[in-house]
Amino acid sequence: MARDALVAAALCLCRPNMAAAMILTWTVGQQQEDLLKLVQTRYDEIKPYEADDPAVYLGLAARKPDGQVMGIRLRQGKTNRWIGVPIVGEPRQQLEAAVAGARALDLTTILYDEERGRIWTAASTPERRTRQAHFQRSFAAIRERAATDLVAAGGGSR
Repeated sequence: MARDALVAAALCLCRPNMAAAMILTWTVGQQQEDLLKLVQTRYDEIKPYEADDPAVYLGLAARKPDGQVMGIRLRQGKTNRWIGVPIVGEPRQQLEAAVAGARALDLTTILYDEERGRIWTAASTPERRTRQAHFQRSFAAIRERAATDLVAAGGGSR
């Protein structure tokens, strides 16, 4: 319920890329800094031979007319092994919209500052902190909207 409310609030506030950021957060489970610098090439098709369980793969592939299982590729820190984290359904649509938006702006990352049309990361420490603060303020506004909407719908209290 809270996840859906956060995505809905981001979309209501015309921040679809922030909706994708939230989806990536709970789907991929990486730290904020790692997600903010995640490049578009990490969003890729996961092939059948890469699946640990062929039946699960076939179930995921059956959810989309194109039969593709798309996901985020990450290298695990401890094992140094590449893994693919599938992203399906509505989250996949949100992520693909984020990638398309970033490409339209000639950006290399998936996530970007929609308000300023730039990536969230920067080379210099002061600029990186400024951009992180912008990200956190944007997230806070979405969180506030989601909380307000949930209370109004009778789904929680403040």
